[in-house]
Amino acid sequence: MSSTKKTIKNNNKNKTKKVKEKCSQDKINKFSHLFAAYINQIFGDIGGIRPIIYNLYGNKKHNKNFKFGLVQFHRYDDLSEDDDDYDKSEYEEANTDGTIPLDEAEYYDYETDLDIDDSDTNHHVLYDVKNEKYLDSVNTQGYKYQDQERDEHDSLCQSYTLMFFFDRPMDNDPVQKQMQIIDMYKWLIKQPKFIHALENDMFYPKNKKDEVWEDEKGKIISTQGPEQLDRLIKKIKETLKIWKEYGYRHFIGDGSCESHKNYNIEDYDLTREESDDEYSDDETNDSVDYDSIFGASSDEYNSNSIELK
Repeated sequence: MSSTKKTIKNNNKNKTKKVKEKCSQDKINKFSHLFAAYINQIFGDIGGIRPIIYNLYGNKKHNKNFKFGLVQFHRYDDLSEDDDDYDKSEYEEANTDGTIPLDEAEYYDYETDLDIDDSDTNHHVLYDVKNEKYLDSVNTQGYKYQDQERDEHDSLCQSYTLMFFFDRPMDNDPVQKQMQIIDMYKWLIKQPKFIHALENDMFYPKNKKDEVWEDEKGKIISTQGPEQLDRLIKKIKETLKIWKEYGYRHFIGDGSCESHKNYNIEDYDLTREESDDEYSDDETNDSVDYDSIFGASSDEYNSNSIELK
């Protein structure tokens, strides 16, 4: 009897296993809710997480002039063709030196109690205090990392601003770029000083009405002590794992399971075309070195190969 059982067991081991595709539209949709809850909401929280990041990692050589901000680019949205400003781009204006004076800029420096509506219509940016302009992912000096006409679900603006803030390179290839962003989050949640500050500043017994984060099902995420922080970090790690395995496809093209196979890399070209007289020598010398912030193009990018499922 025992030898027969053993034979059956061994034969089962030798059967060819069917490899299941990790991606399905239903899974991608579920990932989008996880992403909104545990990445965008948490790391984009201007009243909690962003001050911690700013205080711990700000005032470095590469970001000492940057402030986190929220803006609404809508000034020219509803103009008629007869209006003189019809063809103007607020994004282009926001990226021109001296166009956003300090007293008009929408940024939060955590030293002043600012009334900023953190709504879905706001766009995360950095404000360059020195040059008085915005550093954003839609059009920063001609670079276009975020284009919802090209990638309809690309809601990564707050992730892009963190990459700029930490001076981490981003590839123009949409898959590699997301792998770099995922690595940034993995790095951040491994930093003892970040976790320590998070625990002390946010995870302590409090009135439940002061808990504002919601999970992927719309229920309040508890911040009542260190154990709840451990649970949150676990959910963040799970979300990052799914993002790397197949969730990245949500942010490419139409966001389908095949989106990562169908995109045209030329649509992600970050080459800037500008006339010789667009910027004077003085303006160029005074401006931020955006090439050092944004990193190499996919042709120049040199990293360990990443196996994508």
